[in-house]
Amino acid sequence: MNGKRLIVIACILGALGVIIGAFGAHALPNYLTEQGLTEADVLKHEANLNTGVRYHMYHALALLGIGILQLQLSARVGTVATWSFLIGLLLFSGGLYVWSVTSLRTAVMIVPVGGLAFIIGWISLAISVARSSSDQG
Repeated sequence: MNGKRLIVIACILGALGVIIGAFGAHALPNYLTEQGLTEADVLKHEANLNTGVRYHMYHALALLGIGILQLQLSARVGTVATWSFLIGLLLFSGGLYVWSVTSLRTAVMIVPVGGLAFIIGWISLAISVARSSSDQG
């Protein structure tokens, strides 16, 4: 994936993070109350959705940074990190989103795998940049 395409994807993911965050702030509490959840459960679901949004936005920004690095250094810089972050977004944030709306316990079970993908992404990005053949320093 080239840097320009990755920047576009990162921007779309950022917009989705804002949309999902707005849903969590404005619509989720009423929806969950209508589903019969207690106030304590609603608060727990909101907190989990907010965690998903927070990590979603962090990694949308990280993908933006990788796209910029690819434009500056090499299209290969951050390839493993890119895919790790995308998988992490899907599994970590996606799992929290599904659980927050549906209470489906199996959705929560994939969240740690997404967290591991994020960790792998950050480590691989560090290695990729350190090994890049840039004369920038």
